Amino acid sequence: MNNNQKQEVAAFRYGLIAKVINRITPMDPGEVAAVFRDVASRNYDIPYSSRKTVSVRSLERYKMLYEQLGYNGLIPKDPPKRGVRSVSKEALDQAVMMRLEIPNRSVEQIIFALETKGIVPKGDLCKSTLSRYFKANSLERKKVLKDGNSSEVYKRFEASIPNQLWQSDFKHAVYLTDPSNPKQKIRTKLCGILDDHSRYIVHAQFYWDEKLPALEDCFKRAILKHGLPEQYYCDNGAAFNSKHISNVCARLGIRLSHSKPYRPSGRGKIERFFQFVDSSFIKEAYSLIEKGVISTLDDLNRQFNIWLDGYYHIRIHSSIKETPTSRFESNAALARRVAPDVLTKMFLLGVERQVDKAGCISLNSTHYDVGPEHAGCKVEARFDPFDLSVIEVWKDNVFFNEAKSLIPGDNFNNYSGRKKADFTALQTLKKQVEKPDVALSEVTSFLDAAKVSAYSEYEQLPISFIKEESNS
Repeated sequence: MNNNQKQEVAAFRYGLIAKVINRITPMDPGEVAAVFRDVASRNYDIPYSSRKTVSVRSLERYKMLYEQLGYNGLIPKDPPKRGVRSVSKEALDQAVMMRLEIPNRSVEQIIFALETKGIVPKGDLCKSTLSRYFKANSLERKKVLKDGNSSEVYKRFEASIPNQLWQSDFKHAVYLTDPSNPKQKIRTKLCGILDDHSRYIVHAQFYWDEKLPALEDCFKRAILKHGLPEQYYCDNGAAFNSKHISNVCARLGIRLSHSKPYRPSGRGKIERFFQFVDSSFIKEAYSLIEKGVISTLDDLNRQFNIWLDGYYHIRIHSSIKETPTSRFESNAALARRVAPDVLTKMFLLGVERQVDKAGCISLNSTHYDVGPEHAGCKVEARFDPFDLSVIEVWKDNVFFNEAKSLIPGDNFNNYSGRKKADFTALQTLKKQVEKPDVALSEVTSFLDAAKVSAYSEYEQLPISFIKEESNS
């Protein structure tokens, strides 16, 4: 498991326990136990694991590690190397048939029957191995016994204080002229983040796309203005479901949660806000486009902020019976704050790169010099997608240096200077060596030494005489 995979597992573990840590209002032990029981009763897509559930004991261990070591305590350690036992297909097929025949049979009973019949040697198949196999193939007792689908019940909910829950989503909005091709129109995308308690828009902005950099920019601006939320609830889109945004939330102590695919009912408040944008702002925006007041993305965002602060935030909301601004500012001081420079580093996008023998990496079709000491190694390059002037070089979660944009001309000059310096150093070394006071004719010759060695071998050969016999 590489470093990025370990970070993904740590972010997933943080998401499981986020509801009970770093809260504005702390929980008592009974509430923590109730939350952990609820979390353990659900199924998850656990990164790089065939398991679908997490036990209460594991959740308690994650909480203890986080309280002792912080986020780094949730990063998995490399497991010890051990031998792997293979289970025959016949044994697994027999186990599946026994589970389907009587779903209430325990794993222990199934293993006992397989060992008694001689299908597997005694002690060769452990309970954890067979349990993982059943879970990976949806053969748990509850799933096999379950018949029919349970009906879902929807309930209205609302966060009790500001910054306890933020909802976020993208919306396809007005068409604007493509800056790179004036003959074409591009549909802008509005990224909005709404505070659930007050319906206040902590930040919203139009972008050209709905990719990860746009989401990060909007999320970062919201945190800079209003502090850290306790929970960030969003869609299942590619940007919201990225590993990077999950790691960012985990490092900032934010619980990241997603709505079910194709089920936007849980994000009703942000969807209702987008409907109000359609009816109240979009038509006005098209009118300003026809008049030439709005022609660029900056113009659109400027007019949207005027509408947001001059109308939406100060009008009486039909659900809360007060203005979003007054309700949000009532307890906004409780928000957790983070320094801008720390926040910027938290949002840096990290990618692994192999350093070539010249000490360089490639990033977005541009080469960067990370230093010859990293040649042949894998490093993590962390950068801001909107500003590639600073590239941080990390290895094993340790910062080393900043990469520099590669300028071949400078490197050639440096290389030439280095050669000259090395040559000068060699000449100096030769001068410092004291020559012995020996005449040139007295210096031992290598070939003379070889001749002596060859003669010595001949001298060691045994000499024998052969007596000739007469024919008479």
